[in-house]
Amino acid sequence: MHVKRPIQNKLEKALMNLKYKEKGIILLVGSVGDGKSHLLSYFNKKEPNLLQDVKIYNDATESNNPYKTAVETLASELENYHKEITKKLVIAINIGMLHNLKEFLIREQVEMDVINTIKNSDIFSTDGMKEDLYEDNEITIVSFINEKTNEISEGEIKNRFISDIFRKIFGETNQNPFYRAFIEDEGFSRKEAIYINYKLMLDKNVQKTVIHLLNKIQIENKRILSTRSLLNFIYDIIVPEGIERENDSMLVNLLFNNLDKSQILNSISQHDPVLFQDSKIDVLNIELYNALDLQSKCKEIFGEETYLKVSDYLYLIEGLAHNRKFEIILRLDYLFNHEKYEPSIFREYVYLLENLPKNIKLKKDFVNKILITINNWKGSAKSGFIYTESLKPETNLRIGLKFNPKLKNIKITNKLTLEVEFNIQENIYFLEVDYNLYKLMDKVEKGYLLKAQDIQETVIFSEFIDNVVNDLESTDETLINIPNANDTFVIREGFIGYEIERV
Repeated sequence: MHVKRPIQNKLEKALMNLKYKEKGIILLVGSVGDGKSHLLSYFNKKEPNLLQDVKIYNDATESNNPYKTAVETLASELENYHKEITKKLVIAINIGMLHNLKEFLIREQVEMDVINTIKNSDIFSTDGMKEDLYEDNEITIVSFINEKTNEISEGEIKNRFISDIFRKIFGETNQNPFYRAFIEDEGFSRKEAIYINYKLMLDKNVQKTVIHLLNKIQIENKRILSTRSLLNFIYDIIVPEGIERENDSMLVNLLFNNLDKSQILNSISQHDPVLFQDSKIDVLNIELYNALDLQSKCKEIFGEETYLKVSDYLYLIEGLAHNRKFEIILRLDYLFNHEKYEPSIFREYVYLLENLPKNIKLKKDFVNKILITINNWKGSAKSGFIYTESLKPETNLRIGLKFNPKLKNIKITNKLTLEVEFNIQENIYFLEVDYNLYKLMDKVEKGYLLKAQDIQETVIFSEFIDNVVNDLESTDETLINIPNANDTFVIREGFIGYEIERV
C-alpha cells in the first residue's frame, strides 16, 4: 500500500540528479518505521531506471559482518565509495545512526566529504535542516525529520498522510482491496467483532474522531507516528487479537482500554472521554442510571441513524454493570461527536495556531499569558520587576530586578508549537510554547497556584526563566523583599545618593 508524501518528490529529484552524475551519495535520513525502505522499494518497482547502477544500503542499523559493528560496516561502504569501488550509493539511515557515523569518522580521523556535508546541513541543530533536501556537490541529504505533515485549516488539524492512509483502508470503493474483501465476506451482516469494528470505521464521523485523536497525541503527548506504527494501530483497533471477552473486542474498548498494546494506544487511553471532567458527562451518567428502557434512551442519545450503526454494540452491553454500560455508551457517542466533549482549551490552542500570525489582539493576549506565568513563577511585588529566586521556607531575602521584556517575533513551527522571541535588556531569548505549557499558562492566568510539580515538569519554561533572571542586571531601581517580616523595599539612585522606599 503506497501513500504519496511530499518527501517522495524530494527523493525523486535527488535520484534524478544522481542519475546524470558520474558518482554521488544520497543519505535518506529519518526515524524507525517512517517508510524509508518502502519509498526505495516503491521507486525500485515503479521507476527502476532511477536506481540503475545505484547501490542501495537499506538498513544502516545492521551489520552484514559478524566481526564489525553497524557503524564500522557503514564506514566501509563509504570507504568503497571514496575509493571509487562504488560509484553511486543510496543509504537509508536513522538519525541516531547518522550521528554515530559522524562521531565515528571524526574519532577515527577519517577524512571524507560526508562529514562536512552532515555538519553543514544543520540536521542535528534544534530546528533541523531548513529544507527536506540538502545538496553539497556529490552528497545529498534527504530528510524525513522535519517533514511537515500537519496543517491547520478552519479550526482543525489536517494531516494529509493519515487521511490518505484511512482513505486507502476504509474507502468504500471496489479499488480498495480491504473493502472489497469485506463485501465479499458479506461483512455488513456478519456479527464477528472484526467485521463490526471495520463497519464502524467506515463511518466518516468515526474516522474524523480517530484521526483527531491521532493528531492530538502528536501535539499533547509528543507521540511520533511512523508509517509502521500507524498501520499497526489501525490493525489493533479492528482485530481483537488475543482478547476473549466479547465486550472487550468492541472498537471503543480496543481504542481506549488497550493501553499495553502499543505506545499510540497508551497515549490515546489518556484521552478517554471517561476521564473528562464535564457536567454533560455527569448528566449523561445520571440519565443512563435512571433509564427504564436502555435501548430507547440510546436511541434518544444517538439519534435513529447513528443508533442503527451502533446497535450491534448496544445489545452486547445488556447485563453489564452500570459503570461498564456508561463507559461504552459515552465512548461510542464520543466517536460520533467528539466536538461535544472535547475540552475547550484544545480548540483554543488550535485556533491560536491558525490565527495568531494575523491577529494583533491574539498576540497581545498570548504574550500577556506568558508574562503572568513568569511573574507567578518567580513572584513580583511590583509591576515591571521580577524576583531572582522563588520563595522557599528558608528564604530570608529576595532581590527583585527590573524586568521589561519586548516582543520581537512569534512564529508557528512545523511541530505546531509557538516560538516566541524576546528582547530583554538587549539580550535575545527564545521560548518554545507547546500545548502543555499553553494549558498551564491558561490555568495560571485564571488564578491557578503553581505547584512544585508544575515547575519540575515544565523544564523548558523553567530553563528559559532561569536564563533570563541570571542575565538580568541591576539598573537604577532594585527591590529587596524580606519574607519573614513581610516587607518589601525599593532602592533607587536619587539626586544625592540612594533612596529607600517601602513598597
